[in-house]
Amino acid sequence: MFTLKNEPHDLQLILERSFQLYRQVFSLSFPYTLCATLLMFIPHTLSTIDMLNKGLLGHSDLALWIMVFCWLGGFTFLCALIFRIYCYCYQIPSHFIGSIKHALFKLISVLLLSTLYCLIVLSGTMLLIIPGMIFMITLMFSFILVIIDNQNVLQTLTTSHRLVWGHWWHVVAVMAVPFLLNLTLTLCIMLSIIFLLTNQGLKIAEITFALTVSNIIIQIIFIPLIFSVALVLLHDLRHRAIHELRW
Repeated sequence: MFTLKNEPHDLQLILERSFQLYRQVFSLSFPYTLCATLLMFIPHTLSTIDMLNKGLLGHSDLALWIMVFCWLGGFTFLCALIFRIYCYCYQIPSHFIGSIKHALFKLISVLLLSTLYCLIVLSGTMLLIIPGMIFMITLMFSFILVIIDNQNVLQTLTTSHRLVWGHWWHVVAVMAVPFLLNLTLTLCIMLSIIFLLTNQGLKIAEITFALTVSNIIIQIIFIPLIFSVALVLLHDLRHRAIHELRW
């Protein structure tokens, strides 16, 4: 059983603990990531099909409703996965249906938080690029906090900023690892698919479908890793704050 330590860790130990958590939760994460990625890629897949045969998406209202439903569904499964991994870390009883219900209960708060997060980051970016990047990092744990804690939206933003501020480079260094791995693998696989299928004379729609399928598989693999790293890092930041208060 995975257990979180009650003292701050360096980058290497955080990543080691995160990969250990990832290995243990990957099987239980699979239904969530599969449903989330399929739902989020449905609009893209339908638009690809529509390139060949105008029909289902011929009406813009229908296309918009399909997109909204799919994104909300995928977002709900991702929130449920965060809660499920959190429960696993802290040995809290949880199951698939219960985590989905919890995610639906928190969905409005998460959507409101997403709106505020985008406004804050965009406002910082419009003034200068650097403030926008800083806010993007310091406020990112608010999404986890609004799901796992009994805090309102503004409290989660404040708490996330307070935890990350002063450890900004530590957070960037840790979170960069899974994101860079994801980006590197995605680019390598997609370029390989484009090169191979183009040489075989396949059409653009067929190549696009193959890229979509490969991207779904990659995200099924990496989403649990990103969430595992984020949860272990959040636990580390909380204990760093406790140690700083003691000193």
